Amino acid sequence: MYVLSCEDLYIADTCRTLDPSKAPTTSTAKGTVKTERDKFSALVIPEMPPSIACMADALRQVDRTVSPYTSDGADRRYVLPKPALLVNTTPERRHKVLHHWSLLSDGFLYVLTQDPQLLSGQEWRDVLEGLMTKCGEPGSRAHKRGTRLENLLRPALEASNVSGLEGFPAPVQSLPEFSLEQTREIVWKVAETSFRFEFCSLDRRASGKKRLDEVKGCFAGHMLVGVPLEMSKCGCASTTLQERHRYVGRTGILMLDWTTKSPRPNIIRRLAQRLPWSPADMQALETAVCSYYTQAFWEYFGRAAIVPLRLDHDLEEEEGQL
Repeated sequence: MYVLSCEDLYIADTCRTLDPSKAPTTSTAKGTVKTERDKFSALVIPEMPPSIACMADALRQVDRTVSPYTSDGADRRYVLPKPALLVNTTPERRHKVLHHWSLLSDGFLYVLTQDPQLLSGQEWRDVLEGLMTKCGEPGSRAHKRGTRLENLLRPALEASNVSGLEGFPAPVQSLPEFSLEQTREIVWKVAETSFRFEFCSLDRRASGKKRLDEVKGCFAGHMLVGVPLEMSKCGCASTTLQERHRYVGRTGILMLDWTTKSPRPNIIRRLAQRLPWSPADMQALETAVCSYYTQAFWEYFGRAAIVPLRLDHDLEEEEGQL
């Protein structure tokens, strides 16, 4: 399942998404109960880049009473960690996670262009925590998981020029500081790359077609990997309605071929007629396309889509750490 080679890679979340009124709870070591965060609502903390309002609203309004097509376990494996895993934790732990990711991210992004490996949510947590070596008794679940993870990570480690795992996890005293701007840039790149790969996967499933070039045309820069920070306010993330409309329209044209349980919004069909669009119509189309995308993703993957974000701070001449 390789997007760049076979065009059919898909990214999957690890958590089954449930109605927020029935959100699962877990018991902590102290006996208290912690409610799981609703993945269909934007995580609003300073370290997260701002959401694109139209996408965030569409995600929140997904009709989860519609049964997904399948419950394939592979949909709970994906190629990059969920953006929230990088920042939704304590400050000390966040610095550790960001440091580990900065050491390994070039390798993971390189592997995406070659022979990407899908990791489970727990495996991604282990990577971010630096817990990538075999532990426990031989034959135990922990030892088997560590062995498998080492094998999966080998190409990424080699591409990151990491010869061994002896330095993981990094000692607390050696962790560098990450500014708020650097943190947001790291999260933005992970979210943007994940979104682009997920879009490719959904289009392949919903249309049954291999058309990677057309899908790339829906993104600023027409690329999947290595999106520069300067594009964080371009394409569908632009603050200009007219610029967004170009990319929204290309997305809507692809959606004309999608098969979904939920009905396709009528306004998307207007794209086939090539009529002029007023600003009000452009806005209505954008709302419909975002809603149809997040709903279709739920129907095919049974989870919340990772949606793109927007950086709102001024960028330095040189990019911050990835």
